[in-house]
Amino acid sequence: MKKSSILAICLSIIIGFAILGGLVCYGLTDFKAQQTTTRYQMITHGDTILIFDQETGDYWTKYLFQYEGPIDWEMNKTPIK
Repeated sequence: MKKSSILAICLSIIIGFAILGGLVCYGLTDFKAQQTTTRYQMITHGDTILIFDQETGDYWTKYLFQYEGPIDWEMNKTPIK
């Protein structure tokens, strides 16, 4: 092989890795930005599902099994207010 073809292959590999690294870095920072703008958070604890509003502190609860508690969504206020 000629030196010019080896140089072209090495240069294209380096440029390819640089582009790939930039795309991965941009994707990770964009993913972090999307996670911080979430207002609601879903939490499961045993047979209970909670949806928590991070701005107001209110939360809604629902039990998964019919005879263990209310099966409809119940709104609750944060006791700290």
